[in-house]
Amino acid sequence: MNFSDAFMDKWENTMSLPSEDYRDFTINAGEMAKAMFNRQYAQTERDNPILRLSGLGKYHIVELLAKKFGLIEQGGDFTVDHACRLRFMTGDLFECQMYVILNSFGFKVVKTQQTIDFNGVSGHSDFIIEMPDGSKYLLELKTANNYYFKQIKKWIGDERGYLTQLVTYSHCLDLPAAWVFVNKDTSEVFIKELTDVPQEIRDAKLKRAYHLVKAFNECPSFEEFPRYCMVPPPKIEKTKSGDYKYWDDGSLRLYVGDYDFVNPELFYVTDRKKNDYGKMRIYVTDFVYPEKYAHLKPNIEESALHFDGRS
Repeated sequence: MNFSDAFMDKWENTMSLPSEDYRDFTINAGEMAKAMFNRQYAQTERDNPILRLSGLGKYHIVELLAKKFGLIEQGGDFTVDHACRLRFMTGDLFECQMYVILNSFGFKVVKTQQTIDFNGVSGHSDFIIEMPDGSKYLLELKTANNYYFKQIKKWIGDERGYLTQLVTYSHCLDLPAAWVFVNKDTSEVFIKELTDVPQEIRDAKLKRAYHLVKAFNECPSFEEFPRYCMVPPPKIEKTKSGDYKYWDDGSLRLYVGDYDFVNPELFYVTDRKKNDYGKMRIYVTDFVYPEKYAHLKPNIEESALHFDGRS
């Protein structure tokens, strides 16, 4: 039996134990909570390195290179407002509660915040547990609002870096792994095994992670990025029925998503204007490549069509 089946069986069929049976677990969870408050409120500034395993899957390589060479602001100190801290602490408190629940269900938490090194990029796993049969399992805990929770139940992509994070953690520690998601709106728990993601996709994410770290470390200047990576193609604007939209000159309407890049003008020739629904959108007409590598610049429409799977 994998972790998902074993845990959900307990979750659905086990009533809460008397408080004295939780005593040792809650003491340890209390220490975790104390460390959380110290991290969030006493340590107001801390390192915010560009490369972290938790975010390795989120960013395009070319954007990370722009951060590396100072073209996109990347703070060295990490400070947040109270609202942002509250969101972080929701996840931290979930970890504290899950520590108690896992141990009470017979899944012994043997390690928390295990340091992981992937080719010089570090991360910290949430829990390593010992299953009742003695085998070890790696768990990453995530909180989500109702909308995103429903999306997660259908599929785990990498827009938040979760897939690359768990693939690299599992690879480095050589352990089976799973996500434990909780719906912040309904308290529903959903577990997804890493093995639920097709092997070819996991392999591709691991390969990309190796390539990203190598390119980041070896690229000598931003002007040299075409030797190491490409600018990702933009999106194609579509009608509600899924048909492509075109400009009056017959060219495709290409745009950058709201959260695709912090500074899209570094990578595209842009024109900010309202779409058909009155929403401001960043439209693009071409890639921006250093002059010496102009011959390597792909056709932007062909790239977008290929990315969309229709060429």
